[in-house]
Parts: sequence; C-alpha cells; structure tokens
Amino acid sequence: MDKSDHKSQNVIEMSDHHPETGYAAIAQVEAYWEALRGSRIVPKRSEIDPRGIEGALENAFIVERVAPGIARLRIAGSHLNDLMGMEVRGMPLTALFNPGARQLISETLEEVFQAPGTSRFRLTSPGSEGLPEGRHGCSCCR
Repeated sequence: MDKSDHKSQNVIEMSDHHPETGYAAIAQVEAYWEALRGSRIVPKRSEIDPRGIEGALENAFIVERVAPGIARLRIAGSHLNDLMGMEVRGMPLTALFNPGARQLISETLEEVFQAPGTSRFRLTSPGSEGLPEGRHGCSCCR
C-alpha cells in the first residue's frame, strides 16, 4: 500500500497535561520530591538541588514555618512576584489570601508541618476590572 499521498497529521504532545494537578510545574516538583524521598518521610535538605526542578522554578516557592500556623515565604519564583506586582520574599504566606481564608490556610499549614503531609487547594481570584473571576492576567491562565 502506497502511503505517499497520505497527509501527515500534527502530533500533539500530551506529556505536559496532568489532569490531576493541572500544571506541569506541580507534577515536576512532585516527581522530583518523591524520587528524592524514596521510602523515607522526607528527603534530606542537603539532597535538594534546584536543578532538579529547573522547569518549575519560576512557579515555585519555599515557605518557612516561623510559629504554629504561620509560615513566611523564604524564596519565591518570578511568577508569584509578577502576580503580586512586588517582591514577596519575607511575607507571611497568608498575606496572599483574602482574610476569610487565612484561618483555613493557617490550620492546613500546621497539619502539613506536623505530619509531614501535603495539601491541595484550588485557588481562584475575585473578578476585577477587565478580568473575570479566576483570571489574573498572567500567561498561564489565558
């Protein structure tokens, strides 16, 4: 059978699509963490190398527990700084949330730090002039 007249189709790469997490950056960080962790509860701090999550660094941040239920942003990627329109390093994590959500964030932070564990939140933003609810104008949400 001659396939010379068969038109080739575009191939769409689906490896960056993660229906559970929704974002390739989250999947990359989780895969890196799990690989380092192995059968342990958490990996050693000295084992963590930012090059292992290079493709996710602009979307990543690290929080430091400073008191029960309180964490501050120790390092923040450029995407979070861009969203906030300022450098967020040093700010309490709860400052990024509406006052009504801060107690839940604090309680969840404490659970994660005490267990250790993981937590997932589906975040939305209120609408603003020219942007519908849930959109904040960055390229990832367009």
